Amino acid sequence: MARWEATRTPGVKVAPQPLADYSVSDAQGTVLSYFGYQFDVPWNASFKKRSEEGWCSLSFSLGRI
Repeated sequence: MARWEATRTPGVKVAPQPLADYSVSDAQGTVLSYFGYQFDVPWNASFKKRSEEGWCSLSFSLGRI
């Protein structure tokens, strides 16, 4: 079954490739922290925060979530 599915789905035949570019962006972003986790957002944009018990949603003005 797996072989048959691989012949029908071309994406299955894609093998992992090494990264071509290992550089890291030095653009200034925003650091956010929620529920004890801290993470960097690679853009500076205003956002709306919506949270309830146990979850949080961030909507950025750039359209990214």
